[in-house]
Amino acid sequence: TGGDVYILTAYFTDTRTPGLTITKTASVNGDVINSDETVDVGDVITYTLTVTNTGSTTFTDITVSDNMWGDKITTATVTFKDLVNYPIDVSNGQWTMLTGYYTEFEPGDTWRCTYTYTVTQDDVDAGTIKNVAAVTSPELPGGKEDTEETVNVGNPKLSIEKTVSGMSGDNDTAVVGDELTYTIT
Repeated sequence: TGGDVYILTAYFTDTRTPGLTITKTASVNGDVINSDETVDVGDVITYTLTVTNTGSTTFTDITVSDNMWGDKITTATVTFKDLVNYPIDVSNGQWTMLTGYYTEFEPGDTWRCTYTYTVTQDDVDAGTIKNVAAVTSPELPGGKEDTEETVNVGNPKLSIEKTVSGMSGDNDTAVVGDELTYTIT
């Protein structure tokens, strides 16, 4: 009743930090392909993309793209929360993660996508399979994180060597009556 007025001012600092990472592995028959190894025509490569919310903010708008999606790969499977090997259509070259079933990608969440690719003669001719994937979000500073996986493709070569033995003449020449043995390796 004495008319004293007190004004309190509070300042809050936003310590939330958005962060996304994307990694990719390539494997054949369950074994990760190392940079010094090669694959051959007909080998089936399993690519696994992993996107993780490494920050302290929840995302609501995330798109994953891959340069093999579209022309070479049209379907993939996703594992996220209780979705296990859920089929997705990637024929347009990208996938919007948070549509339909889930609408938030919370701190610590991991989204995993798997697809396979069969090595072709065109890949052998090129010498490598270069695969680039990216995760983008308007909620991410800089907007984008990407990863690249390059797989070396073998270029099988044949060589043939023929030798002859059993020659009895001078300077390893054959003479009438020699029985010659040809060895091809």
